[in-house]
Order: sequence, then C-alpha cells, then structure tokens
Amino acid sequence: MAQLKMASGRFFLGSLNYPKMSLESRIMALKEEQIVKNKNVAILLTFFLGWLGVHKFYLGQNFAGLLYLLFCWTGIPGRLAIFDFIGLLLMSDSAFNARYNHMVTVVQNNPVMTSSPGKTRSATEITRALSDLKKLYEVGALTAEEYEEKRQKLLKEL
Repeated sequence: MAQLKMASGRFFLGSLNYPKMSLESRIMALKEEQIVKNKNVAILLTFFLGWLGVHKFYLGQNFAGLLYLLFCWTGIPGRLAIFDFIGLLLMSDSAFNARYNHMVTVVQNNPVMTSSPGKTRSATEITRALSDLKKLYEVGALTAEEYEEKRQKLLKEL
C-alpha cells in the first residue's frame, strides 16, 4: 500500500511521487485508488436497506451504521432512514461529492487528494489527520519541526 506524505495540509501518496511517472499517470493511479461513492446508489440503499443502516456503511459513517444495525429491531432506524432518504434526494450532486467523495487536485506537479474546498473538517477528520501525521513522523517522512508545525495547525482547527 502507498505511504501517505502530508504537505501543506494535504496528503501525497508516496508511491505516486516517483519522477519517472508522468503527471497524467500519477493522477490516473490516484483516481483508481479512490473509492468514489455514487449518490444514486446511496439513495437506493437508503430506500431499500436504510432500516439496517447499510447506506451509512456505504457512505463511510461506520459508527452510525453500527447504531442503525444494533437498533434495527426498534424501528427507529427505519424512521431515521426516511429522513436520510429525503436528505439525499434533495442534496445536489456537488454537495454530495463535497461531503462523501474526495477531490483530486494537482499541487506542485503532484496529484493530491483533498477535502472539498472551504469545508471545515470535523473533529474525527482532524484526529485521523493527527494520527496519520504521527505515523509519518515515526517513519521519518517528516522532520520534528515539520511535524510540530503541522500538528499545531491541526490542533488550532479543533
């Protein structure tokens, strides 16, 4: 699996930074590694299997999916799934992509997976980024100064 390298708040996939690969081939490789979630699939899963929380697992909200699954016998998740269904129906494609998919952009001639522009990160995302940052520091991909600078920047977002 490719190693992640963080640069200016963005994650670079280490295996895609080889100078021998062209920019187009690096972008294609990065897009192939992405799991793009489809809004129509999410809507269908919500309609047919929302009472089990399958749509939550599909959208990457595993804790919520687990809660739906644990309490499916009460009927409450089924009622909540109705609201999820309506919310997904009314959500624009761009809003869906910004919330559930990551974009690929090019920074300094390197393909980068980014969150949607202008969107503030949740505490869970920041915690995950801090964990990834720590792993990068332990592997030696970041110096102590870079690690501390990026850590402080992430902590300010909380």
